[in-house]
Amino acid sequence: MADQITDSIWDRGWNKASDQCFYPAATSSQESSRAQEFLHRLKARIDPHLLRRYGNDRGANYEDLYAAALQIYQDETSELVNPMLSESIVAVRHDAAGLYQDCQMSDGRSGFEVLLVDSMRLIQWTVIHGLTGVGFPVGLQSLSSMARATGNIDLFTLNHDLLIERELDRACVPFADGFGEKDGDVAWFDDSWDTDNPVRLYKLHGSLDWYKLACPGGGERFAKALPVPARCQNHDGEQLRRLNSDPLFLSGGVGKDRLYGLGLFGEVFHKFHDELRRHHTLICSGYGWSDKGINSRLWQWLHLGIDRRIVILYNENEGTDHPKNKPFWLKHWADLMALGKVVLRSQWLDECSQADLEPY
Repeated sequence: MADQITDSIWDRGWNKASDQCFYPAATSSQESSRAQEFLHRLKARIDPHLLRRYGNDRGANYEDLYAAALQIYQDETSELVNPMLSESIVAVRHDAAGLYQDCQMSDGRSGFEVLLVDSMRLIQWTVIHGLTGVGFPVGLQSLSSMARATGNIDLFTLNHDLLIERELDRACVPFADGFGEKDGDVAWFDDSWDTDNPVRLYKLHGSLDWYKLACPGGGERFAKALPVPARCQNHDGEQLRRLNSDPLFLSGGVGKDRLYGLGLFGEVFHKFHDELRRHHTLICSGYGWSDKGINSRLWQWLHLGIDRRIVILYNENEGTDHPKNKPFWLKHWADLMALGKVVLRSQWLDECSQADLEPY
């Protein structure tokens, strides 16, 4: 899926609308074409390093491009100054000179800053349109069957899509996700995991349907709002204005963990910390073990008690990189396996039955 989203940056036309959102189009608008070309040049610059680190099958994907653009933007705006990036930023700015030199900004921003923002937002909207088109869940039946069988389960996901929610709804499994009862077109965030509901879902990197909305009586709140958040109303028929045109989810590799303690993400990660401490077993499937913020929390949890263990679902026959070769595990894999703190089961989640997972 990551490759498909990355290819979509260039394989389709995009139009930047007046609401600053990017939409698929027959041909790309001028601003969109500039962003596409900048990302193409940025990819050419960072690909050689990634290929040296990961091998010939691992060029820059959309997450790498977003992270690179974000780091440049943060240095350009003095939000997070990194002297080690200075020569690279000079080179990238030189590469992109023809794309922003004629941009005249009346708000004090440089044309290069605007190009960086457009490029990051194009990536975000490529993700949004790529995941919004995903249909019904496939291979998640074991998740809903285990949720129903245990009657007490916490589901942590780094995905932005709505597939887990759809699978639980399909299987008629009630769940709590931090949002309360519907209020017209929205459901307000109210920290409602602490209910009698035995199944709890935590979307650590956000979701396609999360927004910050202005309240009719003043103030602002986080809410779930689909399918058309720009025109949502509460049960009294009052219009609810979006304060962010993009859904609240995190892209990029390096740097996004800085947001884990802020806003709605801070609330979710606070619950992640508390709920994880209650468990002695964590079953992982599909995680790449490259998120520093997640890894540090899992490492701390794993060593809080001798009974803590991580069960990794991984099909060794598919030829993908073995978890033991990931930097996170590399030095400790054999010792942790010997202690029983890491258990490897040679199946992906969609290959597991309820019986396969029950021992854990």
